[in-house]
Amino acid sequence: PLAEGVVWAKPFDNEADIFARERRQLIEGLGLDVLNKRLARLAQGADAPFLSAGSSHINSTRSAQLTELWVQPAADRLERGLSSLIQEQRRIVQFGVNADEFQEALKARRDGLGSNAASAPTAVSAAQADRLLAAAGEDLVAMSAAQALAQFDAEARGVTRDDVDRALKTAFTGQGPLLVTSSPQPLPGGEAGVRALYDAAAARPVTAPVAQVVKPWPYASFGAPGRVVSRRELPDLGLTEVRYANGVRLNVKPVTFARNQIQVTARIGDGLIGLTPNQGAPAWMLPAWVPGGTRELTTDELQASLKGIGVTANASWYDDSLALFGVTGPRDLARQMELFAALISRPGFRPEAIAHQKALVAVEARTLDFTPSAVLGVNLPVLLHRGDRRWAVMPTAEELAAAKPSDLPALLDPTLASGALEVTVVGDVTVDQAITEVGRTLAALPQRAEPRLVPGASPTLRPPDGGGPPVVLRHRGRADQAFAYVEWPTTDFYADPHGAHVLVLAASVLQNRLMDRIRVTEGATYAPSADSAAFSEMIGYGFVQASVEIPPPRIEGFYRDIAAILADLGRTPPTADEVLRARAPLLETEAKARETMDFWSYYLSHAQTDPREIGAIRRKIADFNSITAEEISAACRKYLTPGRAWRLIVKADD
Repeated sequence: PLAEGVVWAKPFDNEADIFARERRQLIEGLGLDVLNKRLARLAQGADAPFLSAGSSHINSTRSAQLTELWVQPAADRLERGLSSLIQEQRRIVQFGVNADEFQEALKARRDGLGSNAASAPTAVSAAQADRLLAAAGEDLVAMSAAQALAQFDAEARGVTRDDVDRALKTAFTGQGPLLVTSSPQPLPGGEAGVRALYDAAAARPVTAPVAQVVKPWPYASFGAPGRVVSRRELPDLGLTEVRYANGVRLNVKPVTFARNQIQVTARIGDGLIGLTPNQGAPAWMLPAWVPGGTRELTTDELQASLKGIGVTANASWYDDSLALFGVTGPRDLARQMELFAALISRPGFRPEAIAHQKALVAVEARTLDFTPSAVLGVNLPVLLHRGDRRWAVMPTAEELAAAKPSDLPALLDPTLASGALEVTVVGDVTVDQAITEVGRTLAALPQRAEPRLVPGASPTLRPPDGGGPPVVLRHRGRADQAFAYVEWPTTDFYADPHGAHVLVLAASVLQNRLMDRIRVTEGATYAPSADSAAFSEMIGYGFVQASVEIPPPRIEGFYRDIAAILADLGRTPPTADEVLRARAPLLETEAKARETMDFWSYYLSHAQTDPREIGAIRRKIADFNSITAEEISAACRKYLTPGRAWRLIVKADD
């Protein structure tokens, strides 16, 4: 896809990692944060000049300091995109940042560091090791998350807007600007043409920034607060379940491991399962919902009204629901719930947001057939659902061209208006606070539908059956790169919960044996993977899968290795050591996950719609511990046989 970079280079900063240097970098970073915020607003606005743009500064190890601007133009309009980018860069250099922007940038930085500090006790060890290694490689002082927060507070003390303005005036200096352009076809005029575009943009007069008009927040009330009709405590899980008169369900779990952090999830309606079979719009068009704002406020106006308030909103499809996700803190929970209620009850569905999403998808589509992993990622979800376009990650060219702004409200309006609604609040929150804030927002909306019956109303959809020749897909990248994939259909989670856990361990044993055979015995460097998925939303839907990115001549050997390993496991149970190697990481991961908000937000988000999930959480660890080697062997004989294997190969065009 067409993109442009503008780079200024200076000698590498070899100064020791001392307080003064850190403070200097903070000041420059704050200025670029403001510039990036302005560029993001332009990209989201009506008639946006580009799809995305940004700036950054890096001190590349033992090389150079680089300040970079980059832009991805809309519809290959390089001149307009580059001109708008340079105008904003020159505007902030000439006129500086305003007081609100400065305070917002400071707050955003501190909030991010505070979030890291709050979640540090449950941080993944590998991530912490990577951070320490990176610090050592850069000759930086390694700090804990709490120390980094304290360091920021010390550095930020006394920093002023004038400091930031002065830093911006020197940020875009040095050798350059150096122009870097990537394009799928030659540009008119070549290098000289690109330089002429930049020179013209740099010569245009720059006007002062226009102050944002902050509209009054119109979502403080949604009517009479909803009445609580039931409340149930589950002490062993620290969970409170609440139901309101309008049908909204609320799950609240206060936790002690996340200070000043709250995650909110709202799951709505029936998700992909509830859509018309083979409907091709949902997965790729949904990201235009939240950026479309509300009826009263554009997304830019929402951001202005919410400036200084820590709330977020992102949307995603689940098989069985549409979901809104938000992260906030105790002080801003009220506004977070107001934002959710506004997006659900008064969505804006602005045409510019849908046009922007179409343009992003069109650009992304041009890059998705150059690597085998990308081709697999785009095609596999549909193939695993027997061609059903509800699970399409990307539209076809025909679907994209035919998409209209009216398609998104047609898709979402019925669900948003009355779909079953279950809200989950996890974090540094009290139960009464959550009940109050949900009660006066989402529980004050009109009556919601009852959730879909589970499992009686769940449709039956099976993964593809095996036994035939492999499906072959093509990519346009390097001929020595390919992907080999194999899937065995199993069953859904609640058909056999214990059996589903056995298959997870069986997949782990398979992966370990594949790793040993390919890396140790054959001396290869590629890494195979295997896992099991048993779904709770669809009757009979589950599978075990294994895959590897591999040179094409080794594909048949990979499939032979799998067949030999599974045949052996079917005859002879794995050793006690193999079971331990498979089980111990799963139990460790599970224990660590239960000390995160992500785990509880996900697993409790349908606790009232499907109460079986509570029992599954309670039994999971004990169930994993009870699995025997003989059960793993029996599962391999039942499910993981050659005749049931469905294979997929992605390789380069001939």
